[in-house]
Amino acid sequence: MALDIDGIPRNDMKKKFRNSIRFKLLLISLTLLGIPWAGYQLILETERFLRTAQQENLQISAQSIASIFSSKEEYFNGFKQVGQIIRKRNIYLNEWNHIPVLDGYSDDWHVFKDNFTNYESLNLSAKVALGKYKNRAFMLLKIRDSSRSYGRYGDKLEITYGNKGKYTRLLFQPETPGWLVAKVRKNKRWISNSKIRGEWQDSVDGYIVELELPLKILKGNFSFSIIDSKTGNYLQSSSQNSRKEIGRIIRKSDKLQNILNNLTPPTMRAWIVDHEGLVLAKDGNLESKAPLSTDYENMPWLLKEFILAILPRKSDDEFNLSGNLSRLDINVIKQALMGRPSGLRRKIPNSEVIVAATAVPINSSSGIIGSVLIEQTTNAILSIQHQTLQRIFSITFLFFIVTSLGLLTFSSILVMRIRKLRDSVDQAVTYEGKIKDKLEISSSPDEIGELERGLHTVMKRLKEYNHYLEAMASRLTHEMRTPLSMVKTSLDNVSLSKNQNEQNVYIKRAYKGTQRLEVILRQLNEATSLEQAFCQADAEIFDINQLIRNQIDTYCQVWPKISISFSSNFNVLRIKGMPDLISQAMDKLINNAIDFHNKGTEIEISLIKNNSFLDLAISNKGSLLPEDIDIFQSMVSERSESKSQPHLGLGLYLVKLIAEYHQGEAYAQNNKNLDGVIVGIRFFQKAN
Repeated sequence: MALDIDGIPRNDMKKKFRNSIRFKLLLISLTLLGIPWAGYQLILETERFLRTAQQENLQISAQSIASIFSSKEEYFNGFKQVGQIIRKRNIYLNEWNHIPVLDGYSDDWHVFKDNFTNYESLNLSAKVALGKYKNRAFMLLKIRDSSRSYGRYGDKLEITYGNKGKYTRLLFQPETPGWLVAKVRKNKRWISNSKIRGEWQDSVDGYIVELELPLKILKGNFSFSIIDSKTGNYLQSSSQNSRKEIGRIIRKSDKLQNILNNLTPPTMRAWIVDHEGLVLAKDGNLESKAPLSTDYENMPWLLKEFILAILPRKSDDEFNLSGNLSRLDINVIKQALMGRPSGLRRKIPNSEVIVAATAVPINSSSGIIGSVLIEQTTNAILSIQHQTLQRIFSITFLFFIVTSLGLLTFSSILVMRIRKLRDSVDQAVTYEGKIKDKLEISSSPDEIGELERGLHTVMKRLKEYNHYLEAMASRLTHEMRTPLSMVKTSLDNVSLSKNQNEQNVYIKRAYKGTQRLEVILRQLNEATSLEQAFCQADAEIFDINQLIRNQIDTYCQVWPKISISFSSNFNVLRIKGMPDLISQAMDKLINNAIDFHNKGTEIEISLIKNNSFLDLAISNKGSLLPEDIDIFQSMVSERSESKSQPHLGLGLYLVKLIAEYHQGEAYAQNNKNLDGVIVGIRFFQKAN
């Protein structure tokens, strides 16, 4: 297998590069991408600020216009009180630029497709539009009726018109679909009126009525009613029983239009509607395309697409408001006519342009007489965003290239110095680990120079330590011989002494010394044995409840005078682990509780399972925990010196190791009454 200069297989070169300093510094250089991100966030904040400022400007403009029109109540069509339902009582009169064909079909009426007013009642619904050409008026009704019928007792259409208490009623009730002539009510009889005619044609879900009406009948009140003869249901534009409730024909107001022409701010479009949302005046236009910066056209195609992809174009809705609308049936107008100023952002379909709009009510002494809607595109904001993003991307790309090359060069120099240091270390240490040479001391003041000097010091100390280890065997023999000689001397004195009391003293002293040595050695060996057990033993699933009960039986035999209780919120709790280690941890915790408990008090063992962990707690009443001391650290012991057994502070340290091995933690705390301590293990693995 081919090797590189460092003795690493060449097919592992990619892996080596991923672990190199150069690669890591290259990754660090990616943090430079935070610059465009921060710029982008700044753009978003600026956009939010400009959007808020634009919305406030629109509201100020709308309120200014509304305050002027509030004194023009005579030019409006009525009023409504705050909270009243917006009704569709009045009908708007559109303007024809050519005379329609009176054939009972809606093809000619496509120009008014957005100006139909919808009426609904039970199983009847109708779409109605009214248009004027010269001195004639035309009306189209598209009626949905699943049970249509004809003849004397068939479906019929009634129109009521007039003013000042004088009203005339027209009746349209054909025998069959086709030509239609109105009937007028006179002397309790219906008389045909050939001047008012129309067409009645069936459709898929109902029928269509197209009428030609004299323009004079539209100058006062006007209302229509559709009656389904089979069901008795009816649909009407306004009440025909109460003369105060009958609707009117509404058309564009020239007087309001003249006032609005002088008030509409530049780059905005303004609408004036009455209390039913019917358009009385409109001025201004919205641009169909957003004017972008002059540099935008010279941008690379990819950068253009990227900018359009990341720029926020948030809107509340997507719809278009054509300039010839007769009724603004949108939410902001409804809110304004309810007395609440409102705004929205809408997206124009098939365009990137966002339009901001604000509607405010026009209040008078009688109530709400209408509303003002002001619209403006966000083109200026888009232009600022495009220019700023282009500059940020250009500067960041250049800065990223320069910085990356600089970091790569700097990392290459660092790698050369580190490799040189590595070669020096390799030459200073033999394969067997013996130190044969000293490292050269570097005079460089940077961190690598400090590392070289630090390694020189470490190598010197290791050399001395190796020399110490070589002589440690003889030194250890010498050190162990002294205490053993003391024990042997005590035994010799026993054999030479004939005094029984002296012999007992010597024997007791020798036995005590050997016992203490044995205990110390065993305690020092426990940590190493425990780590070996972690590596060698296999975990198993066992019932920790049963394990604790068995342990308690043993404790009661060893300490019959001490009361130990056990409680658990489940009869069976199975966990995965090593039962021997859990038993060893229990021994340490029980020994600790017995050493510190007050005589005559009970030691309580509890095993509680909840959704997130399993808690094994051993509590005793006695002295509280010492302050500012971690009792789970190695070689920490707070027992009094009067204890007969040596304590090196390894017991709770071993409990901590066992807890961590079982995916848990050891903890200790004073109880709520501050008259004792709770020490235990919290297992975070699931028990079942």
